Amino acid sequence: MPLRKDTPNYKKADANERLKRYHARQAAIKKYGADAVKGKTVHHKDHNNKNNSPSNLELKTRSAHGKEHGRGNGKRGKKK
Repeated sequence: MPLRKDTPNYKKADANERLKRYHARQAAIKKYGADAVKGKTVHHKDHNNKNNSPSNLELKTRSAHGKEHGRGNGKRGKKK
C-alpha cells in the first residue's frame, strides 16, 4: 500500500525510491554509456531493484517496460 503524502515517512520513502533509481541508472550508464541510457527506463531482469549487477540490467522504452509489468501501453495511470 503506498504511503499517503500526509504521513511522516512519505518524503523518506520517496527519497529512498529516487536513490534506488539513481544507483540503477548509474550502473546502466557504466554498462551502456550515457547516450544509450538517455530517455530509456532501466529494467531489472530479475525484478529485484536492489540487484544492480550489470548483467541484471537492460534498457527499455517506457512503453516496453510498462508492458513487461502488465501496464498496457506503458503510460502512468492509463490502462488499455
